[in-house]
Amino acid sequence: MEEKIKIRLWDENDLEECTKLFNEVFGLNQSVAHSHWKYIENPSYSKMPVLSVLAEVGGRIVGMYPSVPYGMQCGDKAITAVQVVDNCVDPSFRHMGIQKAMYGYWAKLLTEKIDFAFGFPNAIALSVGTRLLKYTPVLISELFSCSAPYNKNISGESTLVFKIIDLFDSLTDNLWEAVRSPRCVAVVRSHQYLNWRFTTNPTYKFDRFAIYKAEQLVGYCVFRYSGLEAEKVAFIYELVTLPLVSLSLIIDGIKTLLISKGVREIFMWEQENTERAKNFIQSGFTIKKGNSRQLVYRPFSEPWITDKVLIDSSRWYISIGDSDF
Repeated sequence: MEEKIKIRLWDENDLEECTKLFNEVFGLNQSVAHSHWKYIENPSYSKMPVLSVLAEVGGRIVGMYPSVPYGMQCGDKAITAVQVVDNCVDPSFRHMGIQKAMYGYWAKLLTEKIDFAFGFPNAIALSVGTRLLKYTPVLISELFSCSAPYNKNISGESTLVFKIIDLFDSLTDNLWEAVRSPRCVAVVRSHQYLNWRFTTNPTYKFDRFAIYKAEQLVGYCVFRYSGLEAEKVAFIYELVTLPLVSLSLIIDGIKTLLISKGVREIFMWEQENTERAKNFIQSGFTIKKGNSRQLVYRPFSEPWITDKVLIDSSRWYISIGDSDF
């Protein structure tokens, strides 16, 4: 007799078993501490209802549909959103309708509780999501890269100073308020969010730098390094700057900083065909084809279901720092 599939809400007590399932399905070695950081230590976690779903067969967790909550904004309007991550089903229990059952339970749970869900699915999930699950593609991020030796864009001595950030504070809150566009759909870059994302991660370490010009905070950047020392590369996870400072000047400063750390190649995900992307191209970056990431969304409450705001790719501000866990 075939055992019954039970779909239920995720609970903090499921953390260890969910981590084991994640590692078995994806062939990784994520720690329980990393899962705890990702799902529970997120500052938005305590402010929203539980929006993650599990599948059980015979008391064993065989599938999960987790959601990471975000505080977002569009102009001055607060938005509640989630990103689906780590969605998987035990290979021994596939083709039993578990994925469809989890999604149905999850979608009903989210209706009128949040504004929308978003994510960067892989090719298979993208096909399923857009055909069957009502997700809408909105923009594509491309992988930009620049290899040493790095040419400077602007001659002369830089007036920028890069200082290490131990913890983000209210100064970065003020910077974000000055930078964000009134039209922008974005994760709120509060110091609480940035500290969770880049200072408390138990697995990956990030270098964080405030950017000053004449003692005024004009931006910040976050890097993660990879590779052996002789082939060291850097990924720019965050780069937030005031428009009054030339982005070309800031890119020069980043190149100089990373040269001093022995970095041989710099990578950054960026939406193509924007003014910001043009600055990177003009600064010696090229697009590495075949590495596109498609952002999709699905609204769950009015007015987002009928509003045309989310379909406008120019409104979105999403970095790899918002999505790579």
